Formats: sequence, C-alpha cells, structure tokens
Amino acid sequence: MLPKVCVVSIVKDEASYIADWVAHHVYFGFDSFHFIVNRTTDATVSIIEGLTTVYSGITYEFADWIDICHPKIRGNMQQISYAKAFLELDVDYFMFLDLDEYWASQDFTSCVKKNIIANDYPNVIYYQWHAELGVKVPFKNFAPENNYYLMSLGKSLVKKGTNIDMFRIHVPVTSDRVVMSDGTKFKSKIKPPQFVHADVSAVRDHFVVHRMFRSENEYLSKLMNGSPGSTKSIKHNRKKGFITRHDAEFAFSIDPLQFAKYEDFVASFIGTVKTDVAIAQEKMIARHRDLYLSIPGLYIQDKALLKSSLKGITNEPVLSLIDELQALEPSHDAYLERSQYYESVNEETLATAYRIGLESFSK
Repeated sequence: MLPKVCVVSIVKDEASYIADWVAHHVYFGFDSFHFIVNRTTDATVSIIEGLTTVYSGITYEFADWIDICHPKIRGNMQQISYAKAFLELDVDYFMFLDLDEYWASQDFTSCVKKNIIANDYPNVIYYQWHAELGVKVPFKNFAPENNYYLMSLGKSLVKKGTNIDMFRIHVPVTSDRVVMSDGTKFKSKIKPPQFVHADVSAVRDHFVVHRMFRSENEYLSKLMNGSPGSTKSIKHNRKKGFITRHDAEFAFSIDPLQFAKYEDFVASFIGTVKTDVAIAQEKMIARHRDLYLSIPGLYIQDKALLKSSLKGITNEPVLSLIDELQALEPSHDAYLERSQYYESVNEETLATAYRIGLESFSK
C-alpha cells in the first residue's frame, strides 16, 4: 500500500500563492494538506475553502492564540504547530513546508511516494534546499530553465510514530533513522546542528526548492510579512538581501513537454479560485508600495536588519528614502512621530508627504 503523505504549513497572507502551491504538491503525490493560519488579513482562508470544493484533502485551523502566550512560547510557533499536527493527524508521513518551499524531483515526474519507498520507509527524510535566485517574472513558480544554489539547510519528511525527542524547524531530534533523499545517512554540523554537514551536502534528485526571493516587487511585499512567532514587522531571515547571482549557482532544466503537462494540471486545479487568486496578486503587487509608508517605523525597529534586507534592490524611491533617513538621523522621538505621520498619509500624496516630512524633521 502506498504511504499517505500530508503537508503541514503555517500560512500568513498567502492568498497569492496557496492555490498554485497546493496544486504543485498534489501533482507530486502529496495526499492532504493541513494549514495553520496565523495573523492573516488577506483572502487566504476563502481561497483555502474554495479549494476544498475541488479537493477533499484540505483542512485548516487558526493559531492566533499562540500570539497571546509567553514570548518564549510564541517564539516557537513553528515547532508547536508541527508537534501538534504530528500528534493529532492520522497519516503515514508529514512534510513540514512553508509556502515558499516546493518539494520537487530532478525529472519533474517522480513523486514523493516513490522516494519514500526507494528509501525503504525511513523515519525521517531530509531534503536539502535548492535556493532559487531572484527572478523577473512575478508569480512564476517554475520555468523550463531555473537557477538555484545549494544551501546547507532543508526540510524534513517525518514518519508517524517516529520517536521524537524535540521538534525543530528543519529536522527533529530523534534517535530513529534519518536519511538524505538518496538514502545517505544524515549528518549535521555540530554548530548549527540542523545544517547539513559538508561531507553529505550534495545536489540530489529529490529536493525542496526554496523561493526566498521571487521577483523584486514580491520580495519587497513579503518582506513585511514578518516571521512566524516573531514580534518584528520584517522577516529576520533575509539578511543577505535580494540575490540574483551566486558563485555556486547551477541550472535546473525541465523538459518542455513535461513542463507543459505540469502547467496544464496546475491551471486546471486552481480554476475555481482563479479570479480570487488574480485579485490577491494584484493587491500584493500594490502592497509593496506600503513599504514606503512602513520604512520609518522599520528603520526605528531594526535599522541594520532593514538595510541588509534591502541589499540588491533596485527600487530607487526605497533606496533614496533609506539614504535620507540615514543622513538625517534625528532623535528616536522624531522617528516615532514621523512614522505615525506617514501612516495617516494617503498613497496618492506619498511623494509630497515624504518631501514635506523630510524637510520638517530636518529643521
């Protein structure tokens, strides 16, 4: 009997991606999906509900309650959510993925079940990240030609009943069998312990594509999503900025006929929510403009993180504003007052507002 595989994911404002993401993983043999919805303000939930009308293996729950727990608890939202799903859901295997992570195979045909069977049903399979470089076309998950670079982190597929000592984001602590996707025994670095050791790090036939950057406008918009369990308004894991080139990048090509088959499947699968997705994508592209309004507050919150996250960005208004903020360096109280001022400004008068604001605070 083929193993039943469930994807567990924490989602926040993912209306632009969730339909394509589900379709992608159904295509590669995943049976069910359980979403933990947190701090969502867009149409994510309505699109999930729309997908349930065409695919029965989708469930969701809200996890906003974690936000009112002690900071040391809410800071571990992913681990708590993963452990809860692992204990409560009745499936053979769990894959813990975010909405910017896509399980894939080198031939773009082999499914996750075949990989489990080929590895003789291990307790844990660790799939290394193939990090996608920044792209020009928005909302395009794959193309016939893709460019990635190998990272030392990844995500795990975990068998129900595995002896888990502690859940972690990338790989759990367990005395049971943990292998890489080709059956090689997993070996981690001593520090940090979830990173793949150089001895076993390699490009393999089964992996997880990590779409960290997408297009520049998407990157800017998603930058303000924050990280699960974090109180900061900006993602803390984009410190290297928007990367479009890498010394160790490599090409991943998909057979044109196979790619066409994949695209047809995805388009058919998301048909019932296509209009909602298009609206969400339009709103998301527009949302990157909100970064202008948010920059003063983000600059106050963590200037170093904001500046590092914006490396590689070509958006001139954003870069100019950062330069002007850095040149002004007014008092903390002035930053706070200015941030509150911008939040009340209408988008149509944005450029004028910034000029007036900058001049007023430089006096």
